[in-house]
Formats: sequence, C-alpha cells, structure tokens
Amino acid sequence: MFCPNTNPEINGDELKRQERNERARMNKQGAWFFTLVVKNEDLDSIGGFVGNDFYGSGYDTDFYRGALMQVKDTHPEYIC
Repeated sequence: MFCPNTNPEINGDELKRQERNERARMNKQGAWFFTLVVKNEDLDSIGGFVGNDFYGSGYDTDFYRGALMQVKDTHPEYIC
C-alpha cells in the first residue's frame, strides 16, 4: 500500500508520510473486528477496520441487511 514500487506515481516521501500517519491512527484508534450475531447465531464476521471506518463502508449495511433478513424469516411481524 505504501510501497514506492507499487505506487511509482506517488513521491516516496509522501508515501512515508502517509504510512506514518496511518500507523499513528491505527495505534490511537485501534483495529476492529465485527461479528454479526442474530438470535445467538453467528451469521458473519469481518475485521481489519481502523477506528470507525466500518460505518459507512458498505459492509455495515450488508451486516444490517443480513440481520433484518434473519429476523424477517423467523419473525415477519417485526418487519414492515
């Protein structure tokens, strides 16, 4: 990701700066792992998000959709 050989169009010093900033952000905010549990059943999991990057990533709506589909199948009266 921050390799000058992989990203020759980006200045090497800029890549080092970006890597340093991303490492600092990860050390400060942490890396997170999410597990979707519905009715005590693990349905899905994903990890590697820094801070709150999960929210708004698209994976969050996939999780919510999966939970709603599981609830809809077993409790259709809960879903309008």
